[in-house]
Amino acid sequence: METVRNEFDGWHQKRGIDINLNASWHQFFLREAKDFISKNDRVFEIGCGRGDFAFWLLENFGDRMEYFEASDFSPTAIEMAKEYQIKHGVDDAVFTVHDIENLDFPDNHFDKIICFETIEHVPHPRKAVKELYRILKPGGKLLLTTPNYLNFYGIYRIYLRITGRKWTEVGQPLNNFVLLPKTKYWLRSVDFKILKSETAEFSIPWIDKKIHHFDWKSSPWNKPFGLQSFFICQKNNSRR
Repeated sequence: METVRNEFDGWHQKRGIDINLNASWHQFFLREAKDFISKNDRVFEIGCGRGDFAFWLLENFGDRMEYFEASDFSPTAIEMAKEYQIKHGVDDAVFTVHDIENLDFPDNHFDKIICFETIEHVPHPRKAVKELYRILKPGGKLLLTTPNYLNFYGIYRIYLRITGRKWTEVGQPLNNFVLLPKTKYWLRSVDFKILKSETAEFSIPWIDKKIHHFDWKSSPWNKPFGLQSFFICQKNNSRR
């Protein structure tokens, strides 16, 4: 794991901090934020990277949260976030280094957890989801997003493997083949109740030899094939 950590450190060193929320998973949060963050919540973001979303969340929802902690597997990413925090005087966040598969928190600790584009980059995604369930309070909610490869990009990944090449997501060192049904299975297998699930975007190669992306509204017929999967889940109220 230390080798993987070093690779993620190097990946983060090449990037900056951008609090403009243009990614599809950020847009999903913007649509759901009003209902997701409640007054006096204890909130945890895991896989926060260099803190892009964490700083935006504090600026826009900091007054709702009793406590906010943002964490990443990469010490370099967290150091970059802390430097930004000091430079811009952001005092309301705690930035820490954690392994999502082995979180150093007691059971039933947080009201809300945010996990953007993270479980596809860990060795054992189901173990990670189980840890998120453990540290949520009964009735607490998880907002989780992942890629979905039940589409053209999945076929392309298979083609690359057959031809002896490796798929990467903008150079990240570990990328699991994540499918919408598989993610649903991981969530349900640890007893999460899925309150909402959507996908976004569709892509196809065209005769002009380019990949064309289309925005869409998720519906039963197209949901399995979107490029991104979004979930809002709840921990069983009776689970301790």
